[in-house]
Amino acid sequence: YNDDIPEVINYGTALSDADIKKVNSYLAIKYGISLGDNTTAVAYTNSAGTTIWSANTTYKYDIFGIGKDDGSGLYQTQSNSMNTGSGDGTGQSGKGNIVLSNASSLDNNDFLIVGHDNSALTEQTIELPAGMTGAKRLGREWHVQRTNDPGTVSLSFDITGLTLSGTLASQYKLLLDTDNDFSSGAITVSASSITSGKVTFTGVTLTNGSYFTIITSIPDPGVTGANLWLKANAGTTPSGSGTLTAWADQTGSQTTTVNGNPQKGTLGANFNDKVVFDGNGDYVEVPSSTLGTTSFTLNAIAKANTTSV
Repeated sequence: YNDDIPEVINYGTALSDADIKKVNSYLAIKYGISLGDNTTAVAYTNSAGTTIWSANTTYKYDIFGIGKDDGSGLYQTQSNSMNTGSGDGTGQSGKGNIVLSNASSLDNNDFLIVGHDNSALTEQTIELPAGMTGAKRLGREWHVQRTNDPGTVSLSFDITGLTLSGTLASQYKLLLDTDNDFSSGAITVSASSITSGKVTFTGVTLTNGSYFTIITSIPDPGVTGANLWLKANAGTTPSGSGTLTAWADQTGSQTTTVNGNPQKGTLGANFNDKVVFDGNGDYVEVPSSTLGTTSFTLNAIAKANTTSV
């Protein structure tokens, strides 16, 4: 063999189908394996044969979870799918790896398991709650099945390799709903941090039968109705100092193009970031429609400067 083998189980007799399901479910939960290989909907059971994940033909992808089962010796306190994670908590680039951890009350026969619908890990602006005009969310949705009471959990989402608008923790929210229509009845949980490409939500209650997705961009308050919003402390590439190559519109309405070599600087405008244009071919191009057909109102902060960043 040329494999990594973390566990081997042998029985001296042929197992029944029910017992095979128990063993397979134990191994699947422990090692983040999606039974059915993302093609067939498969139910999971605990060591007593009780269903802890009902087969679901829509949310059959990358199933994983945490749980405790004294009958099998299972005690999985943190988990991700082996299809999206690397086995040590890090995610595979572009896979949107989710880690569940830090359950506040994980006792015998408590389980929290999720699977997704295989929709794209790209942003959309539809099916959002009222009052979230200008926000963006992932197209992918996850389904939760919860057995007994594992309590609250931490949930992290790896944004490495994904093209998303949000650059600050304040722009990310977990969107939770009791059905898979997030336009009404949904609640949000704000991200607590972004560290090393991981957006983390803490103290999250995932109820049985619920659904969740992730808000990836929320316009800051104060620009309701604007069709262009450029600010140096959000949506810039690079996020720190250096030559500006991209500057994303924070309303999500416009596509911008950076020309020349404007310089991104940090803490240069009353402790806020700034972009320096040298008057020699540096400019940011926006669609002409941004200015409106007959009139427009433009507000900007600018300081004449002959020095570099």
